[in-house]
Formats: sequence, C-alpha cells, structure tokens
Amino acid sequence: RLTPEQQRVSRLPFWGQNGEALVARLLAFAGAAKTTILRHIVSSYPDIFFVVVMFNSAVQVAVQASMRQDLARDRAAGLRQQENFEVLTSHALVSRRFRVNQKFPGRKRGDVPAGVIRTFLAGRWRLKEAKLVPSSVVIAVRKTVERYMMSADSVLDKKHLVNSSKLLSCAEEGLAKLQSEVQRPLEAFASSSEQLIVAAARGLWDAIRDPKSTEVEHLPHNAYLKLYALSKEVLTFPRRTVLLVDEAQDLNAVTAQVLIDKQELPVVLVGDPRQQIYAFNGAFGLMDRVTIARLYEGELVLRQTFRFGPEIAAAVNTILKAGHQEPRYVVGRDSRSHPGVVYALVPRDKTLDTVTYEDVAKPSRKGRPAAGTADYRNLRLLQCGLRRLVPDAAFPVELEVTPLRGVAILPPGFQLPPNAGAGSSGSSLPRLTYVARTNAALIKAALELVALGFTVCGSFAGADWDRVLANIEDIVKFLRGDRSFHRGHELHGMRSEEELVKLVEAEGTSNLATA
Repeated sequence: RLTPEQQRVSRLPFWGQNGEALVARLLAFAGAAKTTILRHIVSSYPDIFFVVVMFNSAVQVAVQASMRQDLARDRAAGLRQQENFEVLTSHALVSRRFRVNQKFPGRKRGDVPAGVIRTFLAGRWRLKEAKLVPSSVVIAVRKTVERYMMSADSVLDKKHLVNSSKLLSCAEEGLAKLQSEVQRPLEAFASSSEQLIVAAARGLWDAIRDPKSTEVEHLPHNAYLKLYALSKEVLTFPRRTVLLVDEAQDLNAVTAQVLIDKQELPVVLVGDPRQQIYAFNGAFGLMDRVTIARLYEGELVLRQTFRFGPEIAAAVNTILKAGHQEPRYVVGRDSRSHPGVVYALVPRDKTLDTVTYEDVAKPSRKGRPAAGTADYRNLRLLQCGLRRLVPDAAFPVELEVTPLRGVAILPPGFQLPPNAGAGSSGSSLPRLTYVARTNAALIKAALELVALGFTVCGSFAGADWDRVLANIEDIVKFLRGDRSFHRGHELHGMRSEEELVKLVEAEGTSNLATA
C-alpha cells in the first residue's frame, strides 16, 4: 500500500492548464522507493506511453523486468492490456533515434584509447614517432574533448580545458620539452600550452564526429549524445508520451539538453541532489541548482525511507541540516527490529562530545601523507548512541581501522546478534563488507587487508574484473621493459616508468591508475 506521500506524488500533473508540457522534479531521499513510484505511475496511466530513462544498463534490465511483471498482474486483473512503457538508458535512446550504427558503421563504442590519440597527435604535429608525444598531453587533450562532449555548449573552446592543475602542469612541461626537440611551432595559431591543447582537442573532436575518419576507430558514448544535441532532430513519439528520468541528479548538461531542451514532452526528473556521485561525468546539479524552463512549481518530495528506522534517520537529518542546510527531514520507517548501529570516525584524543567538523573531515583531503605515513593511523570508529545515550552492548564500543584506507576491523569472533539481520555463526556471508565508489579504491582496500592477514572476497562486474587483470598484466610487462603495445593500447608510445608514474598521479582514476 502506498503512503499518503506516495499517493500525492503519483498524481503529479504532466500538462499545465493551457496544455503545455511540464517538467517536474521529484525529490526522493535515500531508500524512499522511487523506483516503486515510477512503476506505480506507469501502471496508473494506461492511456499514456512512458519512456523510462535509467542511468545504467544493469538497472534498466531490472526495472524493465519489474514493469513487465506489473503488466502481467494488471492484465490478469483486467486493468491494463497494452504495454505502455519502454525502459532505456539515455545512450540507448539516443543511439536508436540518431541511428548511430548506420551513421558510424564499424566504429567501436567507448573512449578513444590513449595510444590512438598519441598517434593522431603525432600525425597532426608531423612528428617522426608517436612516442614523442608525452602521455600527459594525450590525457589532457582527451579530457578536454570529454568536458566539451558533456557540456551543453556548441563550440569547443578554452572553458572546456581539463580542470586539473596537476595534469595541466605535467602537460605544459611535456609540451615545452617537445617544442625544444622539434624546434618549430606545433600549431599555427597556438603559442601557449593551453592554446595547443584546445587546438588539438578541436582536431580530435573533428575526427571523432567525422564518420569517414580513419584516424579514430572509437565513438565515445557522450559523442553521439553531443552530436544528437547539436543536430536539428527532436524526440518525437506517435502517441501521448511522458519521459520518466531516474537518478536525474547524475545527468550531465548534454543529456539534460537532449531529454528536456530538444523536445516538448512532459518530463519527470526523479532523484536526490545529495546522492550526486557522477561529477566526473559532468553531473551539474540538475535536481536543485539548475534553472529549468516550463518547470512545475509544486513541491514533490518522498521523505519516507524504507531503508532504515527513525534512529538512523535522526543521524542522517543531523548531517543534512548541518552539512547541506537541507530544509526537509528524512522520516525513518516504523520498525520493531534492531535499529542498526552507527559509528563515527574520531581522532584517538577526542570523544563524540569533543570531536569537531575539522577532526572528521576526510583525511585524504588534507593532502597526501608523507612517505611511510598513513591517512587513518590516528583515527578510530566510535559507536554513536541511537535509542539511548549508552552504546548498544551487542556491538563493539570502538573499532580499529586500517591505517591506509580506513576500513573497519571487527574484533575476532564477533557475530551479529540474532535480531540484527541474517548474520549467524553458520552464515556464509562475509563478516564485513566494504563498499567503494571505484575499482581502484576496492583493490587498494583489499591489498591492505590481505597484507594485514585477512581473507578478502571481491565483487566486480565480470568485464570490469577482466579489465583490471589485463591492466595489471600489461603494467608488469611494461615495468619489465616490454614496449610492444599495439596502437590502440593505453601504454602505446609511453617511454619510461617515470612517465607512467607521472601520468597515474595526474590522472588518478584511470584504468592504469587502478592497476
């Protein structure tokens, strides 16, 4: 049964009083069953066709299966007979509408490899060998093109220049060395390193967008979004259609341009600005900071969470109020089961009563530690009282953390109490699960735990794990002096271990950095 709050938001208007298509923002706090609401909306309006846009293919498959189950149930009850929905990712929607396969036959989908860009730049600058192009320059050019593709701008210029001062500094040093070697300008109308990178990025973008280009074999996913946004085509459907967009807080500007600005359909944006994690892909605050035309002004909020009870909700609200000035409250679910426990990262010389914001700021933000030191060596986890001031006796009052990654270390023999979940002495579940945003963070945590004597199980998507293993094998080959990497390889043209280290430090989150 829907809560009153869910019933209210599921009756939101798609068209205004004058028939104009509206864009609505539906704010859903963590665990507020937003996907359930999307399913309910689709089921409740059988005469409207819904295009449900999901953020990634794994979620798309799951939601599509759930909506088909809903349809089977409604058919059995005589409520809805026709399938009135389509579940797609934004890339799949645009790829189909823009006929990408027909326009770019034979192109591989995905980022242009560093080796290909290196060869492209060597040809553009008339260099004898691709290996003369510094890796930092290759990455700076690629990231500049990526920033342009993620934007809503029509022209690539200086404002799309890669926004990493460390990477730009490395690229500037590399370009200065290259210019001294060739003793001539690399670009006709570019003197500074920034102008050189922007000019080269424009040339690479021209090659990417040209279906007849033989210099680039790959088509990045954001590239065909960008090309569609630059085209005169608009999203049209043969029947009354509404777009439902999940995880809208993580949309970048070009995706928002395609889904909102280039068509006149009603759009429901569902998400939570506090859960925005795709800034690296250009997420720009669509759920709270961006002005949207034809916006429905009524408040649409799902505050009731089904993920945790009132005790953890109180802790969450404290953070939202103090850290984000959030005017609304998360409401915890009614529960007679165990409320869960919350631990706070606290310096050894502080308590929960004396700790300050500066004390618990993420240690890695305070700068990289000196050689041989650790980020988390002077920190520990202290249990916060939820239902009462004293800690829950069934859980440790204090937990040690690993010095480099801050992973909690459970005391030997610890078992969850019977009323606190599925854990038991006979359970095959791991004793502790560490969740990370990137593969690199997971691998670093796993290596640290193994070094400390723990047994670690990792969970990766199959393709991701294969890629990680392949990168590790290639790095080992490179460090042993093997440079026989094909043109499309990230390591193609890289000359030294020093150059590799500089690149990893400058780029930070690449596949090479993970390895």
